[in-house]
Amino acid sequence: MKIMFSIGTLSSGGAERVVCNLSNYLNKFHDIHIVSVKKTDIAYTLDSNISIDFLDNREEISYDKLMNKRILDKIKRIIRNLRRVRKLKNIIKKNKPEIIVSFLPEPNFLNLILKSKFKIPIIISIRNDPKEEYKSNLYNRLMKKYYPQADAIVYQTEEAKNFFRNIIGNNVIQEIIPNPINEEFIERPYKGIRKKIIVTVGRLQEQKNHKLLIDAFEKVSNQIPDYKLVIYGDGNKKQELETYIKSKNLLDKVMLAGNTKEVKKHIYDASLFILSSDYEGMPNALMEAMALGLPVISTDCPCGGPKFLIDNGKNGILVKVKDVEAMSKAILKVLENKNYADYLSMNASKIAETLNPTKINNEWKKIIEKIGKNK
Repeated sequence: MKIMFSIGTLSSGGAERVVCNLSNYLNKFHDIHIVSVKKTDIAYTLDSNISIDFLDNREEISYDKLMNKRILDKIKRIIRNLRRVRKLKNIIKKNKPEIIVSFLPEPNFLNLILKSKFKIPIIISIRNDPKEEYKSNLYNRLMKKYYPQADAIVYQTEEAKNFFRNIIGNNVIQEIIPNPINEEFIERPYKGIRKKIIVTVGRLQEQKNHKLLIDAFEKVSNQIPDYKLVIYGDGNKKQELETYIKSKNLLDKVMLAGNTKEVKKHIYDASLFILSSDYEGMPNALMEAMALGLPVISTDCPCGGPKFLIDNGKNGILVKVKDVEAMSKAILKVLENKNYADYLSMNASKIAETLNPTKINNEWKKIIEKIGKNK
């Protein structure tokens, strides 16, 4: 079967990682092609025979500099999306996929717009908190118009599925499939003396609320000053976070370490992993830290991914979203009690059994083949 995956970018990120890993797995059985909206560096390894197309690979059209910026941006956005639809149409004509599997809103909309023309079955996947993802008027209207036209929708959590209860009709197959653990992170917990560092991994974006983590760390550092906080990732909040760290006189204790392709190597022997997000889908970074056997703390954020992964107090700790005091107390509870940290570590590593990659990839394979065969 010819399967086309559609994604916004192939840079670092949870959805991007799932698409690449799932493509490699299904490549053993089917002909895989990937279409990325934006042309970026490819952060994850792909089998050499998996072909890739990019929708955005032209220069931006230049306009009169005196034109009103708001009007200019609107014109650019319209032209850019018309180009994307036209190019995607040509790619579909050329490659003749038998099924399309699309991740994230923009690719979902682009593919569903063309569905009536090609009559190709489309599976879309919801990867983030839909209350946040579709809160703009435009995205909300597009979602309500096009998502009921999908053949199947894959969610990561029950909470995400419930959001669409009164929007998606009975003709759309709906499944919940959590993310698989990346095989690279299935490892016995570290047994030596852990480094006195706290780590997190994620894009430097508003959603991740790194300021909450920095504020909580500051409180902890006043009581146990020999720990450092290392934040891996990059994004549009980098400069703002650098200024924030400097304003708190924490430059010697909080490090923005940038992106890395060696996450496992850098976090394996850390004392603690923390996810401070305001909302998430099924956070890969948290899953992978647990699989490595790190003690973990996460905000109990919508749309339920951390709550799915963490049995509070047994294999990790959940704290309220945006609660600095609760976060700092949880950090101290782990760092000041080695036996408890070891208990969390041992239990956290068992997530690799629940989210075994072969098991999860087979769930994807089953629904893709079912939809493709039926159509």
